[in-house]
Amino acid sequence: MEYWIIEPHGGVIIRDGRPFSTVAGVAKAQSLPFVTPSVIAGAVRGRVATNVQGAFSADKSDVATLQTVSIAGYMLVKRGPGLTQNTLNWDPFLPRPADAILLKDALQWYRVVPRILHDCHTDLADDQLLSLHLPDEAPVTKIDDSAPFWNVSIIQQWLMGSVLSRDDTHINSIDDLPRDERYHVAIDSKSGTYETGKLFATSAIGFRYNKASAQTTTTHQLAILVLVDEQQSLQLISEQSPQDVGPRLRIPPAVDTLGGEQRMVCWNEVTKQSLNYADYLSNPPQDVIDSVTKTRNCRVLLITPAYIEDIAKPQQLSGHVGQLTITVKAVALSRAEWHSGWDMDKRRPKYARRLVPAGSVFFVSFSFVGNDDEAYKEIAQWISSKWMKPLSDDVSSGSSNPNQMCSDGAGVVLIGSGWSE
Repeated sequence: MEYWIIEPHGGVIIRDGRPFSTVAGVAKAQSLPFVTPSVIAGAVRGRVATNVQGAFSADKSDVATLQTVSIAGYMLVKRGPGLTQNTLNWDPFLPRPADAILLKDALQWYRVVPRILHDCHTDLADDQLLSLHLPDEAPVTKIDDSAPFWNVSIIQQWLMGSVLSRDDTHINSIDDLPRDERYHVAIDSKSGTYETGKLFATSAIGFRYNKASAQTTTTHQLAILVLVDEQQSLQLISEQSPQDVGPRLRIPPAVDTLGGEQRMVCWNEVTKQSLNYADYLSNPPQDVIDSVTKTRNCRVLLITPAYIEDIAKPQQLSGHVGQLTITVKAVALSRAEWHSGWDMDKRRPKYARRLVPAGSVFFVSFSFVGNDDEAYKEIAQWISSKWMKPLSDDVSSGSSNPNQMCSDGAGVVLIGSGWSE
């Protein structure tokens, strides 16, 4: 696996395809809360097609080839001191699981779990889904929607069924990313003064984060970590001999642009040793496999948005694999996200798609015909085949590649222990 860091110099604007909104005479563009799979995929393929002289070496005939370059995922990271004076390390943060609920003034996070509703009926039953319930001891009060990004260490504990306190996540979380607000005016070329009525503003994602404690406030530099599988190969039309993607992925430090208004970012390659919890992200822990095979159910956490046509029956989280029967029992998720963009090849807007947001949790159960040893083996293989892999459905329209959403890194997942009804 190759690890790239995209470190913005300022804010980054990720548009959702809507026009500028006008408030008090000012046209304003709002950025999405975080970067999207298509933006990261496009940026990665742009770097792959950049030669050693820093020039974009691909042409129109290379577009289909570049679209096959797969992204293995991306996440928010916080920069920290490394083992030596001249090195850095990076601490990854993932979207908070949607099955974790913090209630106002409560001291702990509560976990929602699927339960059968007796003597009542909902439309969830039409899709054979169970409803989600808080534990009986949870107070009846408002939800505290804080800490949208959790440190991987906290994610790991939550997915294994640990009880987390408010203090646990306060120390190891990031609140909503700050906003970089800028105002722009049009200048008259003759008079050198502003033109009346031509005022617009942008609200970008900020990547400098202030964390307050009892004694002081610390400023942290945030960035985007991109994971790319180096076991890929491609050859551009303009090249005379085959080239491995591997050498291409060993990029030198470079300055480039990202998102709307071409905001400046810096690209750097980092080693696995400088990434905290890299081993956890690479392979499923044995305790996860043991827990899931024992309970015959698990929770699947999306760490990037996913394209799923039928939320009750995702193509890659339901059906039969060998002697396994996989069924989605319930889903914890927030409001869907609309993602669009601009097609640089066809010079037109991309199809807008309704994506399941990152942080969503699928409650999955397994049934097996056979002995326990065979079941253990097949469930373990299933977990390994899904761990940190994109699980978006095949795209039904708008792309020549039916697996394009997976190639873009949409729907990358982690797996946690099961639940009891």
